[in-house]
Amino acid sequence: MKCHCCENKYSKISKKTYLCDKCGHLYQDWAKDAEWVANYYKTYRNTNPLPPEKERELWCGNLSKWFSNKTKLSNEKVLEIGAYDARLTKKIIDIFPYIDPHVNDLDPSALKYLSDFENVHICNFLDLEGYFDVLIAIDVFEHIDDVRIFYDKVLALGFKYLLIQVPVNRGRKSDNVEFRPHYHNPTKKSMETFFSKDFDIVDSKITSRGETCYGPALMLSLKKKTK
Repeated sequence: MKCHCCENKYSKISKKTYLCDKCGHLYQDWAKDAEWVANYYKTYRNTNPLPPEKERELWCGNLSKWFSNKTKLSNEKVLEIGAYDARLTKKIIDIFPYIDPHVNDLDPSALKYLSDFENVHICNFLDLEGYFDVLIAIDVFEHIDDVRIFYDKVLALGFKYLLIQVPVNRGRKSDNVEFRPHYHNPTKKSMETFFSKDFDIVDSKITSRGETCYGPALMLSLKKKTK
């Protein structure tokens, strides 16, 4: 099996776990089909409630400030995927009030928090159609089994700017776990390599624990290359 990020060959280090010795990317194959995973997420918030409001307010504030220092927006179409209550998008609107915000989540229960938005998309990101300028994907990438399909969708929707966050430097789960909604444990190198064909790195940063989520994370600000 080839590494999802650099296409080097993975080394199989246990029954469900693969490690790339070139970019350090770690992949865990939970062997669940799309229908099984879709059913899992229907009740995800019942067992995985959102973090406390105080912490999310801090994290979203730090993310929005970091991103706004790297990218200046005016009337662009901004799409946040996995947004749930769209707290981060609201922070971005406070900084760039003239953007055209769009929010997306798989979970229909998110609708009760999104009444202030005109453009709400309750569906799989891969099913979205249209054209957007900016993608915000916080703690989403690691939940997608085949991230190459995700990348193709990013290109198809025309994004010029990306704000990506993924957990890094976390311990991997035992193969005895039936399923964990993280397939990927990326590294800074693996993520930068993954996007390098079509995007330039504006900036990247590994956050400290509690800065933008519970554990350390990699923030990436990316800009589409001009031909």
